[in-house]
This record gives sequence, structure tokens and C-alpha cells, in this order.
Amino acid sequence: RMVTSNPSVTLLVGSQAYLKEKALREIKKEILKDSGEALDYKIFNGGEARTREILDYASTVPFSAPKRLIVIKDFEDLPEEDISRLLTQIIAMPSVTTHIAIDVKDDSIIRKYPALSKIARIVRFDALTDSKLSSWIRSLISSGGKTIEEKALRRLKELKSGDLASLAQEIDKLISFVGESNGIDIADVEDLVGKSMAPYAFDLAKAIGDRDPARALEIAAELTASGKKLYEIVGLIC
Repeated sequence: RMVTSNPSVTLLVGSQAYLKEKALREIKKEILKDSGEALDYKIFNGGEARTREILDYASTVPFSAPKRLIVIKDFEDLPEEDISRLLTQIIAMPSVTTHIAIDVKDDSIIRKYPALSKIARIVRFDALTDSKLSSWIRSLISSGGKTIEEKALRRLKELKSGDLASLAQEIDKLISFVGESNGIDIADVEDLVGKSMAPYAFDLAKAIGDRDPARALEIAAELTASGKKLYEIVGLIC
């Protein structure tokens, strides 16, 4: 949400690293315009940087862009005294020549320094709900000129929903994989991404319960042929 018409700070709040990186690319376009980024763009890592060098860089007049852009990743890894000093300075004297994008895991910084929200644009990247994840997948696939059937969508989420970056890569591969076809179906997902292990769990349990080693080994062979690792099959049995 925008809380000021011309913010000097953007807070990127939440756990979705893939979506944060996409937002940072958009911020770079917004702040740096068409200028080169080499002299007016710098990333600091909270585990390595210190307030003095961040403030020194922020106080320097931009070389070719309208503003300088500073990104501070893993902000909570800064020493507490550095966090306090930096935020106090930012809140007291917002810069007109530098924009600072701060990557934080949660709202704790905002709660501790509430005045920060008055000068910042706050963008949230919380874990996607199931419906929002479905919409996000459909949007990516639609941007590639394709559609996806509901069963294929469910299987894709089941196989890859834990990592948005990995999921985006699989979607790109699926779009190329189906070629001239306008739609992606469940067979496409299973051929490219893999088969779900859920249906195999019942069949494998039944084969073991029926004392049918030939059928159990047949199922295990199907799983290894589809790319599953031995430890995954052991986990399925457990």
C-alpha cells in the first residue's frame, strides 16, 4: 500500500523470495528509469554491511539516474544498534535523492518503528493461499498464450507448490513442452514434471498388506522409472 505520494523507502515484507525479486526488478525500472545501474544501484546484505557505509552511499548524489537505489537484503541480520541508527536516520531525514528498498521477514520492524510506515511504501509477500496460487499459475500460463485444465493445475501444485521459483521454471518448460497446443493437460504435467506419489501410496500399501511382493516391486519400479528416489519410496512406505 502507498502511504505517501513520493516514498523514499519501500518495505518488502514477507517470505516469498521469488515475488520479492520480481518486485525489485520493477522498483529498479521505476527509480533508475533508463539510466545504467552500475553507479546508482547497490545491494547491501544485512549480515555483512554496516550503517556507516549504507548512509555514506545514500548521501551521495546520483550519477545519472533521477535517484540512487539501495537494496538492503536480510535486514534483520544487521546488528540491533545499526538497525536503530539507520532507521532513526531514515525516519528523521528521508532522502530526496536516494530510494531504499528494505527486505524484511515480517512486521516486527514496523511494530518497533511505527513512524517508518509514514514515509514508506509497504508491499507484502505472504505465503499464497491455495486460490491465489491457482490464480498466479493461471496468470503465468496465460501470459505464455496457454491454458491449463483443472486436474493438471492441481497436480502441478501438488508437485511443485512449495517453491515459486521452481514452479515458475516448470511452467516455462511446460509452455515450451506443449508446443503448438493451446492447452496443458495432466498428461503434460506428469510427462514433464513427474507423477504424483499419492495414488501410489494406496496401491503400495495394498500390495504389502496382501503380501504381494511382485506387485509391490512393480510399483516401486514404476516410481524409480518416473524419477523418484529410493528414499522417497521408503518414505512412502512409512
